[in-house]
Amino acid sequence: MGLEDAYLFLREFEEVCSITHFPNIHVEVVRMKLIHFALKDSVKRWMYGLVAMLLLGMILLDYS
Repeated sequence: MGLEDAYLFLREFEEVCSITHFPNIHVEVVRMKLIHFALKDSVKRWMYGLVAMLLLGMILLDYS
């Protein structure tokens, strides 16, 4: 994905998020929940791997 494609993706994602409104839920929470559905292929695998590593780090911190 080129830089211009990345900017287009972000601009379109922001547009979709801006039309969704949920009472008492901050727009950043909506974005964090919806981003998983917008990503594809290797980027989605990277995102899930990152989340897994963050959770593992949090678990290890709890046990130390």
